[in-house]
Amino acid sequence: MRVSGKIPAVVYGARQHPLAVAVSPKELNRILQSRSGHNTIFNVDIAGTENTPVMIVDWQNDPIKVEPAPCGPESESTSTNGSKSECRWHTTGEPKGVKQQDGLLELVVREVEIECLPDEIPEEFIIDVTELMLGQSSRAGEIPLSGSMKLVSPADSVIAHVIA
Repeated sequence: MRVSGKIPAVVYGARQHPLAVAVSPKELNRILQSRSGHNTIFNVDIAGTENTPVMIVDWQNDPIKVEPAPCGPESESTSTNGSKSECRWHTTGEPKGVKQQDGLLELVVREVEIECLPDEIPEEFIIDVTELMLGQSSRAGEIPLSGSMKLVSPADSVIAHVIA
């Protein structure tokens, strides 16, 4: 398999038996480097069945070649109860505590964990930090969620704050 330029992977889901497949490491790397990263839903053509929508659940990188090693896409079609995903968030605006009080905006964590249906996983969340003053913070519970999204990260955990 590796001689032909493929790497092994496993497609599994709640109502299916695990199925070993061969995937292109270049295509897998392109997906992992995309804007939505490992939360990307893509189709895998499995012989004897139709294209199956999947999402990368776990992967490893070869430490020497810096390329994907064997991985495990999860079948999206069987994940109707929701799946957990790490989602990046970004800020918008300049905090008043930075402009008026010479503070510094510190981003404490870059991702929050949510649970939702695979086709509702957002590429990113946008948090407005314009009103933050010195000593104030934004918390994970303030992230706007929609549809089937549920916050898995602790709601009271600080994700960004303005410090002296």
